[in-house]
Amino acid sequence: MRVGLLLALLFGGMPAALAGWIKMGGNDSVDAYMDLNLLEKKGEYVLSWRLYDYRSPQKGPADQTFLSASTLVATKCSERTEAMLSFIQYADAMGKGRVVASREIPRPQWQVNKIAGGSIGEALNKVACQRFKMW
Repeated sequence: MRVGLLLALLFGGMPAALAGWIKMGGNDSVDAYMDLNLLEKKGEYVLSWRLYDYRSPQKGPADQTFLSASTLVATKCSERTEAMLSFIQYADAMGKGRVVASREIPRPQWQVNKIAGGSIGEALNKVACQRFKMW
């Protein structure tokens, strides 16, 4: 399964810093990037890797801080919903530095959220879904 391979690469050997991140948007606190080469359609979902690069340190588990996080997100384009499948938090910007925390989220624990109009998330999901003509 390609997703398993992507997880293995990102959790194991390939640092997020080597991905082909393209800036998709941002605001005063964060810039959002996506690797268009890693978009994948799985049934009614589009899977996308995103990188969030924060302007100030974010609080992680056990009071550790991180400056960037990569996430794997499943978007159900027809319903305009999304769920995070996994995340990796990095001590430094742009997916560099030590891994502060990481987690693969089992499907029963997915938190499905409606995509907010006008948000960075909407911009990312729209690009991902349009790639497969599903938006």
